[in-house]
Amino acid sequence: MTVEQLQIIIDYLNTQGSWLGIFWPDDDYTRIGVQARVEITRVAPDVKSLWVTLWSVGYQEGRHYVHTLNVVRWTSDDPPHELDLVDDRGRQFHLEAIEPMSEPDEAATWQAWQQYRAQEAARFAVIDDSLRAEHRHIAATWPGE
Repeated sequence: MTVEQLQIIIDYLNTQGSWLGIFWPDDDYTRIGVQARVEITRVAPDVKSLWVTLWSVGYQEGRHYVHTLNVVRWTSDDPPHELDLVDDRGRQFHLEAIEPMSEPDEAATWQAWQQYRAQEAARFAVIDDSLRAEHRHIAATWPGE
């Protein structure tokens, strides 16, 4: 999958809302919850890896709600409805679009988040600019790069 195809999936997930689950290298699984958005932060010059920033709903409450990953493999079995990102540590980050009929709690969380973010647009503009700059720096200075 090209970076352009990946961006199409990310755009869809950011529009529909998505939830995140992590498959750990020891085969454990953790469902994290609804994502505010997903962004490609940096693409390696050889396009063999890229950095993706995951913004969990509630990220305005602290920096620990936003994570940048060095993604070494990206795939989708059902584009644009789901996306798998494997990072340089072997963790698989699985994102799926929220299905309101089968995931009403996630859909309600997504809708409430969208309303709250719209009401606090000026506040979020400042928070987003600060966090985006921080995570671009993280991606640009990633160890081994």
